[in-house]
Amino acid sequence: MCARPCVGVIGLGLIGGSAAKAFCRAGFRVKGYDRNPTTMRQAFLDGVIENRESGWQAWAESVDWVVMAPPLARVGEWLAAWAAVVHREQVVVDVSSVKLPIAGELAALPAHLTPLCLHPMAGRERTGYGASRADLFDGHVCAVIPVPGRGEPPQSVVDGVLGAWRMRAVPMDASTHDRVAGLVSHLPYLVSAALLVAADREGSDLGQWPTMAGPGFMDTSRVGSSDPSLWNEILQANRDTVVPVLEAYRQVIESWLSALRLGCALDGIDRAPAVRARAERGKSCN
Repeated sequence: MCARPCVGVIGLGLIGGSAAKAFCRAGFRVKGYDRNPTTMRQAFLDGVIENRESGWQAWAESVDWVVMAPPLARVGEWLAAWAAVVHREQVVVDVSSVKLPIAGELAALPAHLTPLCLHPMAGRERTGYGASRADLFDGHVCAVIPVPGRGEPPQSVVDGVLGAWRMRAVPMDASTHDRVAGLVSHLPYLVSAALLVAADREGSDLGQWPTMAGPGFMDTSRVGSSDPSLWNEILQANRDTVVPVLEAYRQVIESWLSALRLGCALDGIDRAPAVRARAERGKSCN
């Protein structure tokens, strides 16, 4: 039986840490890097990564696959740094949440570095290694995006990565991915965060309102409590998609405001349960 590839992970936050833990669970050897020494130490003590030292250059050429999970704004910088150090064949796995801004950097990787462009559609409102979980990706879908000019990634690698993460592949191009992510991920964050901002403003003279916040409020506002700096970076990177989606949402809200002022029915609200059912069916498809 062939030995499993050795995997490296750059950035051991929520996504990178969860990827490392899932690989470890699946029996892969895992090496990792994070700029936070405390995170490095904890990941080593947890048995998730096997390298105690913090320098990634020491192990860069010893891994077969490397998962790039730094902040979105630093992905291009990391791809360039990696290409300058590694001179053997490797698979470079990108897991960033917006694809068009980095498509050029992935396509420009040297021939011995094969890009695999993925977006695991799973997450939490908490961030950092402490929030990462080996089962974070279990049962969720993962977008698989071709890199222009680089051909199809080896199916054995796609199957190996997604098998370790226990995810189902959904192929799509980068433009479609960014539009879909804007609709099903980025807009929900904005709606959720807006609910929290509105509650804070409108509840300023209702000191007891948090004690009355039931499941509807808590469920709807969960994603809005995520790290604002992380989300601002994502929203700016995907603003060409987010702006029209947010505009469509604004039009719905303005229509409902007008209807409420006139005592009329809210247009389209009767279709909401069916739309939710479609989403549930889509997630349950195998």
